Amino acid sequence: MADCSSEAARIKRAEDELPRLDVAPPGDRTIVCITLETNLLFAKRLSAHLVQCPRSPLARGGNAWSKTGRDYQTLYNSRGCKQTIKGYRG
Repeated sequence: MADCSSEAARIKRAEDELPRLDVAPPGDRTIVCITLETNLLFAKRLSAHLVQCPRSPLARGGNAWSKTGRDYQTLYNSRGCKQTIKGYRG
């Protein structure tokens, strides 16, 4: 059984440290793509957590992150971004 409380705390800290797309220079494709990819990986991590811990305190924000993840995936694809971050893949 997963330790849902500890994992929720780690995910919340990670969320607080996410890069923001609204401050990424729009003309810098590399920075925008890495920002999108980082946020997409976070959305996948949160989704995986909520599958294991449906009563997590993060469940409220899960739907918003699900939509954000879909929106960011569309942007990621439309900008021709390529995977650069190795590691967590959900």
